[in-house]
Amino acid sequence: MNSFKNKKNISQFRFLYLNKSNKSFLLNNSYVQNISNLNLYSTLSSVKNEGRDLINLFLKDLKFIKICPQINLNYDCFSFDNLVERTKFRSRLKGNYGTGIYMLKYKNSDNLFYIGKSVNLSIRLNNHYLRSAKYNSRLGIFLQLVGWSNISVHILEFCDEKNLTNRENFYLNKYLPSLNGKFSSSYSSSVYRSLSGILAHRQSLYRKEDLRLNNHFKYSDFLWVYSYPELINLKCTVDGYPSKIYNDTDPCFKNIAEFKKSFRLYNLNNRIIYRYLDTYTPYKGLIFISANIGNVKNFKDLISRNYFRTPVYLSKKIWVYNSNDLSLLNNSPFESIKSTSRLLKIAPSSIKSILNTEIGISKGYYFFDHEISDKLKSDLLSKPNVRDPISNLRIEVWVYDSNLELIDKFNSQQEMLRVLDLKRVRTVNKYKDTGINFRGFYFYSFEIDNSLKKSILDNKNYAKYTKAKLVWVMVNNLLIKDEPFLSIISAAKYLNLNRKMIAKYIDTNKIYLGYKFYSKNPNPFFNNKP
Repeated sequence: MNSFKNKKNISQFRFLYLNKSNKSFLLNNSYVQNISNLNLYSTLSSVKNEGRDLINLFLKDLKFIKICPQINLNYDCFSFDNLVERTKFRSRLKGNYGTGIYMLKYKNSDNLFYIGKSVNLSIRLNNHYLRSAKYNSRLGIFLQLVGWSNISVHILEFCDEKNLTNRENFYLNKYLPSLNGKFSSSYSSSVYRSLSGILAHRQSLYRKEDLRLNNHFKYSDFLWVYSYPELINLKCTVDGYPSKIYNDTDPCFKNIAEFKKSFRLYNLNNRIIYRYLDTYTPYKGLIFISANIGNVKNFKDLISRNYFRTPVYLSKKIWVYNSNDLSLLNNSPFESIKSTSRLLKIAPSSIKSILNTEIGISKGYYFFDHEISDKLKSDLLSKPNVRDPISNLRIEVWVYDSNLELIDKFNSQQEMLRVLDLKRVRTVNKYKDTGINFRGFYFYSFEIDNSLKKSILDNKNYAKYTKAKLVWVMVNNLLIKDEPFLSIISAAKYLNLNRKMIAKYIDTNKIYLGYKFYSKNPNPFFNNKP
C-alpha cells in the first residue's frame, strides 16, 4: 500500500481540484458529507493524516456523491496488481476484441471510481497500471495514495467504435465519477488513437466479416503477399528470389520465414507482419493476408481507402540535458528516441526507462519529451539525481553451473561479466534468484544450501533448463560455416529462421528449408563451406 511521502502532492492536489475541476461541481460550503458512513479507511491504517484529508477532498469536491454503475458483465479483475491475474484478464479482453467502457473502482467504497473508454481495453488498462500513478491527475494522485492493491477493474460494456464516445458521455454525465477530471468527452475517438490501435481494430473487423481469414495465425502458417498499388501476388521461386505470378497456383509462402528469406531487403520483423496482417493496409508497398481470398483486385478500393486513412505519426522529440549545468544538448531537441540513441550510443530501452523520471543516466544526461521549467532545472542542480555508473555492479554474486556446483563467488557483477564473457547486467538480474538456468549458469545473491539445490533440480517447472547449445548447420551435406553458431538464437538470426523450428529439427537428420541442424560437428575431419 502506498502513501504520500511528499507533502508537495497535497498542494498540487488542492490546485487540481479547486482550479481545474468543472466549476459546477466545486465544493459547496453548505454541503457536508457524512464521511463516517463511507467505508474509506478500512484498508488505509498506514495512511497519514494528510492522506485522509485528501480522500475527504475527493468526496467534498462534488455537490452530489454518486454511486458507481451496476456491474453486469462478468469481466472483472480484483487483483490487477497481480501479474498472473492481470495477464489472464487482458487475455480475455483480447479474445473479445475489447472495445468498450471500463471502470477503475476503489474496493472499499462505491463512491470513488474512474470511468474511461478505449478501442483496445487490454492495452489501455495495462498503460493505466504502468503510468497513471506517475501523473498528477485526480486518478494519479489517488493511486499514489491507496496503491493498486485497493483498486478493482471492471468492464461496463463492449460497444462498436463508432458509438464509443457517445457511450462514454452517457456514463460520465449520469454517474459523475469522482476520479475523472471532467464529465464529458468531446473528442473523437479516432483522433487520439495510436497506429497499432487502428490496425488492431481493422484486423478484428475484417476477420469477423471474412471467415476465410486465419484468426489464429501462427509463424508456420501459409502467408499471402501482394504488391501495392499493383495488387500482384508475390511468390518466391525455387532459387529463393521473388517473382510475380498472375494466377492462384500455389500463390502463397509456406511460412513467414520463407517470405523474409526472399525479401531480405525489406528488413521486416515478425511483429510488423503480424500487425499489418489482414488489415488491408499497405506497408512498404506490401499487403499481408492469412488466406487465399482469390482476386484481390476486388478489394482495391478498400485498400486504397485504408492507405490514405492511415495516419503517419511524427516521432516524439527528446530534450537531452547535461547533468552538470542542465544545458540543452545541441541547443535543440533530438528528432526521435532512435536518433538520440544513435548519436549518444545509448540503448533506446534505456532512454525510454528513464524518460521524464527526473533521474539522470550514468553518462550524465536527463531525458524529457518536453522542455523543462527553470524551477525544475534549479531543483536538479541543487539536488542531482544521477545514477552511479558502477554502483549497481558492486554486488556480490554466487554463480553455479548447470549441476548447481559453485563456480565462484564474485565480488562484483562487473567482474562476473568479464570472467563469464557475458554482456548485460540486466539479463543477469532477470535470472538472479529465480532458479532458472541461463547459458549454463545459475545466479544467486546468496549462497544456496543443499535443500534448495535439490528442489531446483527436481522441479523442472521451477528450474527451466536454458543452456545455450552449439549449432552446426549443413546445406547439401556441407557445413555452412567454418565454426558452429554459439546458440540456436544466433543461428536463427543469421539464417532468418524461427529458433523454435531449429530446436525441433536439431539432431533429427531431417531437412528444414534446405538446412540440417546438429548439436555436434557431423563431420569432424573436414569443414568445407558450400
